[in-house]
Amino acid sequence: MVDVVAGRIAIMFDAAPSLLPFITTDKLRPLAAASAERHPLLPDVPTFAELGYAGMEISLWYGIAAPARTQPAIVQRLNRELNKILEMPDVRRSFAQQGAEAVGGTPEQFERFMREESARWRVVVKQAGIKPE
Repeated sequence: MVDVVAGRIAIMFDAAPSLLPFITTDKLRPLAAASAERHPLLPDVPTFAELGYAGMEISLWYGIAAPARTQPAIVQRLNRELNKILEMPDVRRSFAQQGAEAVGGTPEQFERFMREESARWRVVVKQAGIKPE
């Protein structure tokens, strides 16, 4: 981020929460949103799909995991309590002000999402010939 703002790097990808302070102070100019729809805080910035680059839907996400052998009752309770927190108006407002979205769900939905993301990026890594260093 420092190098982009200083002009040493011409372009970068990052998530809205990291970029918004620099965009709102005119230190960075957003070119496109890597999401299915325009970002609510940046309605004038087109999506990659609108610019003719289909398949460039990329999201930054965070999740909470527990050790594999955690008792199901504990997992369910943690999930229930975390979902309650994510539904709190002040938490949702804080996320939104940062350009992020608070999304809850079930452990099964999150596992499915992680598997889908892994499969998606596995294809990208293979097509690009990326190897671990």
